[in-house]
Amino acid sequence: MILALDNVKVAFGARPVLKGVSLAVDRGEIYVLLGRSGAGKSTTIRVALGLAPIWAGSVRLLDRDPHGQGTVSRVGVGVLPEQNSLPEWMTGQQYLAHFAALHRLKLLNGEFGERLSTVGLHAVTAHTIATYSHAMKQRLGLAQALIAQPRLLILDEPTDYLDARDRQDFH
Repeated sequence: MILALDNVKVAFGARPVLKGVSLAVDRGEIYVLLGRSGAGKSTTIRVALGLAPIWAGSVRLLDRDPHGQGTVSRVGVGVLPEQNSLPEWMTGQQYLAHFAALHRLKLLNGEFGERLSTVGLHAVTAHTIATYSHAMKQRLGLAQALIAQPRLLILDEPTDYLDARDRQDFH
């Protein structure tokens, strides 16, 4: 089991947000959380990553407890958050190099260009992120999430800011 939530309950103050969510994801499976705005999709993702507290139930992420083991439990997980703040003074290549270093990856300069090309950013590898459109920033976030070839990939609102053609390419 790569990810398991069992009867997870979350409340913000006195307001219940998740009321017994259970989910099991095995290797090779794709899950999509669908629901209206405010339904708890992003909260479920934050809980799965150990970034939001639970008051009942249990969570297992890559055979670890993300609430008890913190960052160690997230090794092997690639994440594209719903709101991805990017350092606009960096280039796309510098941004990926930063995350490669955090993962202790030794990539050559050409490999960064290949990673950016994979998400359709080959023409802007040396441009600062400040010059990127919203869709380009989303693609850069995806490249960052994939940089360490994660065992589990979690994408929160991954097609935000993408037009119809970009969404088709993404899928």
